[in-house]
Amino acid sequence: MRKFEIKCENCGKLATINVQKVWIKWKYNPKTGGYSKKHELLYDIDSATGSENLHLCKKCFLKRRNGKI
Repeated sequence: MRKFEIKCENCGKLATINVQKVWIKWKYNPKTGGYSKKHELLYDIDSATGSENLHLCKKCFLKRRNGKI
């Protein structure tokens, strides 16, 4: 067994892709209802866990992205 072996959540093969939900912050102007053009990626909100942290092999990642699983 490899030291950091993580299995694909769909087929059980070795995972090669990790997909996580992220939080992005935009500034909002309540007077105009507009949002800033630049955003900020927030790394320190929560670490992804459970369904927010997917480990997949490439084949299953493509299937999931195409709505097949």
